[in-house]
Amino acid sequence: LEVAKRCPITTMHVGSCWQLTNVAIIGIAKCLGPNLTELDVSRCRSVHTAGITALTENCPNLKVLKVAHLKLTDATCSNLATCTSLVHLDLRKNTNPRLTETALEDLKRHLPDLRLLGPTAPL
Repeated sequence: LEVAKRCPITTMHVGSCWQLTNVAIIGIAKCLGPNLTELDVSRCRSVHTAGITALTENCPNLKVLKVAHLKLTDATCSNLATCTSLVHLDLRKNTNPRLTETALEDLKRHLPDLRLLGPTAPL
């Protein structure tokens, strides 16, 4: 993260990094903040609501977020709905069986230009 402070990193692809935790995502979000426009944390099994919430709070210019194969909740989707720059969200293969269709519809209502790849198919 020290390098990121001196170099304006806008894109990170760290998918399938199983050791990546919420603590790391929170650090990335705070360090890169408004510079971050694209992030792929798909299959990072230790990333959950706290990490995604840090992104929504610190990365106002985030346009692309790939969180496929994670266990996201309705509350996480509500937080994502506040990311007004978000235009692409990959939620495919969400491992939380309790993520509701209502949460996904709310995302689309708050972010009408969002290309949402849902838990099983494009919405």
